[in-house]
Amino acid sequence: MKRFLYLAVILSALSQQSVALDKVIHMASLEWPPYTGANLPDQGETIKHAKAIFASMGYTLKVDFFPWARVVNLGLGDKTKYVGYLPEYFDQSLAEKCEFSASVGFSPLGFAQLKSNAVKWRNLNDIAKLKGVGVVRDYLNSPDLDARIASGNIRADLAVSDIENIKKLGANRIPLIVIDENVFNYWLDNNSELMGLKHIMEMNPRMLDKKNLYLCFKKDKKSSEIRDIFNKGLNAQRMK
Repeated sequence: MKRFLYLAVILSALSQQSVALDKVIHMASLEWPPYTGANLPDQGETIKHAKAIFASMGYTLKVDFFPWARVVNLGLGDKTKYVGYLPEYFDQSLAEKCEFSASVGFSPLGFAQLKSNAVKWRNLNDIAKLKGVGVVRDYLNSPDLDARIASGNIRADLAVSDIENIKKLGANRIPLIVIDENVFNYWLDNNSELMGLKHIMEMNPRMLDKKNLYLCFKKDKKSSEIRDIFNKGLNAQRMK
């Protein structure tokens, strides 16, 4: 009898542990402060928000950080623990393999420039006349800009990160870089290699786009269910 009770206790504990593990959500992200970052308070504004939404629904969000290309591959990979990644801009081509959450914020996307070489532009035809524009490899920008870059109408100077792009701008290798205004200001204020450039560069006053930010979930049954749970929690929060 004692052996049976002992076995029952073990099975019950294992069952409870399994349920607890099912309540842990894994997602991938990148160093993109102030929105996301391993060493930021609460891992950044966007992750803090997402964690709070999941917590309100009884789930715990765990986030791992990687370079951007790996974020997308791991977040949407078939044989990974991740149900998706964050944050992401909406793009119709991406919707074929990603189920977007409801919006969790927005990103003011624009061009950074040297103060001594300010660019006046009214539309992307003016941008196409420049020798090039700095963009981060595999980042989504605005649909029109990305389409022009893909067609060769606008020349893209590729970088592996926003930090590299800012360095290129500081060296006057390119006249403009595409960057989120908050990310731009964060790096200039907090990165020791870039602080000295703050006085010579600025955001162009004309914004390129105001982008909503989303969580991107895999297109499978489990991930879709988690996306729906997240959206339910987000909608409940907004109704308070």
